[in-house]
Amino acid sequence: MRKKYLSALLFGALLFASAGTFTSCKDYDDDINNLQEQINTIASSLEDIKAQIGDKGVTSVTVEGGKLIVVTNGQTVSYDLPSGVDVEEIEIKDGHLYVSGVDKGAIGGTNGSIVTVNEDGVLMIDGKEAGLKVGTEVIIKDASNGVYTISINGETIQLPMASAGLVSISPLGDDVNHTANIYYGLLTKDVEWDGAKAVDGKMVVGMYPVLEKDINVMLNPTGVDGTAYSYEFRDSENETPWGLKLGEASVYAGDKLTVGNLSRATVSPSGVWTISRYLDYVPTKDLDERADYVTQFKQNDGNYYAFALQANDKNSDAEGIKSQYIYSFNPLNVNDITADFTYNSSDSKNYYTYGVEHTPDFEAYEYKGSAGSILNGKEIDLADVIYDYKLSIDESKMTKVKIDEYGLKISADKHAFIAEKAQAVNNKISLIIDYILINGQKGQLKVDYTIVEKDITFEEKNVTLGSNVFEAKLTDADSQVLSVLNEKYVYAKTVDFVPEDVFGSDYNEWEITW
Repeated sequence: MRKKYLSALLFGALLFASAGTFTSCKDYDDDINNLQEQINTIASSLEDIKAQIGDKGVTSVTVEGGKLIVVTNGQTVSYDLPSGVDVEEIEIKDGHLYVSGVDKGAIGGTNGSIVTVNEDGVLMIDGKEAGLKVGTEVIIKDASNGVYTISINGETIQLPMASAGLVSISPLGDDVNHTANIYYGLLTKDVEWDGAKAVDGKMVVGMYPVLEKDINVMLNPTGVDGTAYSYEFRDSENETPWGLKLGEASVYAGDKLTVGNLSRATVSPSGVWTISRYLDYVPTKDLDERADYVTQFKQNDGNYYAFALQANDKNSDAEGIKSQYIYSFNPLNVNDITADFTYNSSDSKNYYTYGVEHTPDFEAYEYKGSAGSILNGKEIDLADVIYDYKLSIDESKMTKVKIDEYGLKISADKHAFIAEKAQAVNNKISLIIDYILINGQKGQLKVDYTIVEKDITFEEKNVTLGSNVFEAKLTDADSQVLSVLNEKYVYAKTVDFVPEDVFGSDYNEWEITW
């Protein structure tokens, strides 16, 4: 009897489970249908396609069965082409133009030239006619600019192309076969600190290593998305050294690369990226469990080990791409450095635009303390060894009325400042920078910055002075009026205007170079 009772319970349980299963299947089908609708959508216009794609990289644009099909990683958008429209597929590859797969020859222009069609269907390169008529209904695949241009029925849109995968890494400038310093501080006890990086009101014990500078590299092919990768160094045994981390990649925004100065690089359209250095933290307990820090980077005889830069795809477990083994590092313990830095006005700007948030330029502050044997005469600046800082307004030099008038504010993390109001233009603001180094030493800087309307740009121009000899002598005219000197520059012992009102508050900081 007990056996039958158990069978009845089992049957009831199965019946209940079956009913639940039937309901779940229906819900599951609904979920699948909803998901499919999200993945495969129909656009009403080209602008609708652009809105649905957003900034997602496009992997292909094709025409099939009277439809324009746009595919990204995870989404397909289709658009019903107007009746009778015949779309020409154009590709720009290696500087040549291909129409429906046929090579039409070099297109001219330069790497990165913008290719479109005008209302008459004539191919345009950088806004100029290229002498080839391709029609008004086109799909232009332009890998050099990483963009698809689609023109149909009077509408034109551009969609970002999915970036190519990384193939190789080429180091640039003085990173090649150059030994870079790693600065590190060792704290044996907590230091009181209430800045943004503080932990429970302290800079805690441990090790704080940081590379002396960012790394500039060329990522090949041009157009690869450098932000899609993380970066690290690897030795010849494929091991990653501890206490040496790198940050994110960003488009290089520095000066143009020249043959005579390879430490400078071009901008990102040429494939150049900056890999930022990263201030690491190693707890004391981890230091006790690891091998000696310095011996990771050099042998006992002083020879340095070689390292490669490796890029790892953030969305893949595949083995990373390595550069050549040309990097080497020299760890320097900077515990003896004091918080003694001064502003180098000759090599740095001290003006900032109003209405924009700014952070101090710590590269402008040179070390003036005792260098000791560890630096061996090497110059360092505050940016090399700073751990954290706090900004505040110097109210001993600025009244509350002026602070409010300029709209001067400090960010919540005390790392940035802004003069929000135009009244600050051509006036000075006074700030205090309290800072702490990676060795726990604390210091303070008092700075004055000039607020300007727009950033100052510098131009180099050649001036022809001529060969005529200019002769002049000073004549005391007393009160005599000399009409010949009207509208001329003359010598005077005094002036009847305020220079700041005419030339701006920073007129005495102007510099003319010959």
